[in-house]
Amino acid sequence: MRNDIDHAVVDVNDVADYFIYKSQFDARRRSSISPLKLQKLLYYSQAWFYTLMERKLFSDKIEAWVHGPVVPSIYDKYKRYGYNDISKNVDNIPQSIKRNEDVKDILDAVWYTYNQFDAKTLEKISHMESPWRKARGDLKAYQPSNREITVEDMRNYYKTYI
Repeated sequence: MRNDIDHAVVDVNDVADYFIYKSQFDARRRSSISPLKLQKLLYYSQAWFYTLMERKLFSDKIEAWVHGPVVPSIYDKYKRYGYNDISKNVDNIPQSIKRNEDVKDILDAVWYTYNQFDAKTLEKISHMESPWRKARGDLKAYQPSNREITVEDMRNYYKTYI
């Protein structure tokens, strides 16, 4: 029997495409999205989805890197943009998100809550929060790490806000 808590709802690439789409077509505010900002939006999406729904949004692990939480597969996909905006065109909301109202609602909430901040501010915010700090442990600020930020640590931290 499958454990629904561990079964991811959507692919992380669809979540990334959703935020890139939002950056291009959000009627309230067009905004740019760099790889760094995208990483933080993915982190907050996983954290809030797991906290509220008690299921993983996506199966990829999130690691506690120097510049904050990172999904390595998405980092590899968009690293060529460096600190510049991602110029990929996404013309439609991914079907996996369009057909799942809970996912779309939480992603929209993450977008409207965190999009107001630039990438470096989101990095600073994530550095102040216990899930990233706990995963980093006693590492120096400049030391690389691939330590995982667990969904359980995310939930334990973010549930205090609901």
